Amino acid sequence: AVVDNLNGMGIECKTLLYRVRPAQAVFFQNLITDCNVKPAGVSRYGVDWQKSQFMQGTGILDVGGHKFRTDTLRQRRHLTDCSKYKFIWYNQASEIPDKLIAFIHITTKERYLRKGAPDLTARPGYKEFLYHMVEASYKGGVGFVVAIISSDGTLLAAHIGLAMHGVVYWYLPAFNLDFRQHSPGRLLLLETILQAQQRGYSVLDLTWGDDMYKLDWSNVVEPLVQVTLSVAQNQDEFAGK
Repeated sequence: AVVDNLNGMGIECKTLLYRVRPAQAVFFQNLITDCNVKPAGVSRYGVDWQKSQFMQGTGILDVGGHKFRTDTLRQRRHLTDCSKYKFIWYNQASEIPDKLIAFIHITTKERYLRKGAPDLTARPGYKEFLYHMVEASYKGGVGFVVAIISSDGTLLAAHIGLAMHGVVYWYLPAFNLDFRQHSPGRLLLLETILQAQQRGYSVLDLTWGDDMYKLDWSNVVEPLVQVTLSVAQNQDEFAGK
């Protein structure tokens, strides 16, 4: 499916590279005989509320630095008291406004430009890919889209991810830089943790990458391995399985 989607975007895919947990690498080795597995040099970060104490009287996980936690809580309390924003967890794809997908598309593009990284959003069909991913994930029962919207309807932050088997996967967050003084990215993560607890999830998987916010929030760190597959060499094996 990955190869077909990339081909449809005009990208020739010769190699698939996955960064996965060591136990998951066994799946690839059992499925595809010709795959290379080695340490990835990066870790997966997450928040497991079964492994942490809760902050007294708040229901917030005791993770990260004390100042970081108290600043975020104070910001949340101030904005909530002033009715400055509302947090939304979308239960159906039909509830998600088009402007949210456009917001994530634009802010992701801006983030690539700020970092000087290759602009993946410039690929043909990228925005359509976001729409398709959201629709397909909700149809499959694993959709997870959240947002923080100000009292006047302005999007402050949003996120597209997946939620399954007790785990919420943090994949594509975005926030409005015009409101950075209110820390919308932190607030979105905090509200997601609280809502995920209420919905019966036990872990927020922040996925791989050494971003500072992940270090601030995580209480689970797991080194990953890198699995490399040759599409050309394994085409028949892919088709057969």
